[in-house]
Amino acid sequence: MRFFADENVKAPIVQRLRSDGQDVFYVNDKENNLDEATKLKGREDSYQGKLATEQGRVVLTNDIHTFRHENFEKGQFLPNGIIGLRLNQVNPETQANRVSDYIKNTPPEKIQGHQTMIEPATERVKTMEQAQQNWEQTQTSNTQQTNIDIEIDR
Repeated sequence: MRFFADENVKAPIVQRLRSDGQDVFYVNDKENNLDEATKLKGREDSYQGKLATEQGRVVLTNDIHTFRHENFEKGQFLPNGIIGLRLNQVNPETQANRVSDYIKNTPPEKIQGHQTMIEPATERVKTMEQAQQNWEQTQTSNTQQTNIDIEIDR
């Protein structure tokens, strides 16, 4: 499979996936940051999401909520899928093993086109369509709450 690892993904995860034979584009790789014009590290998530989509890659990120929000807000719904890593409480080697094992043991059709949250002991999966619908509902709720707050302040 093809993956796009953003700058927040730890290098041992990328190294492990590559050693497993996965095709991983890593934002932190030196060749992706040679000069200011082509530098990817620090670029907005919506730019990186567009690049991942154009390349047919599943996004790997530690900040799924921000990454997803910045892309969905611009109408980019990450059709290839996104994997959020909630593994900060375990060491880097355990993180790499956890992600590698999940990808090895999950059929590609359950990864591509899905939003997955990988945690130390569990995974949560939904289709990108479900993720988009949940995000839209959240945005509607936030707008309604803002309108209520404005009326109360008057």
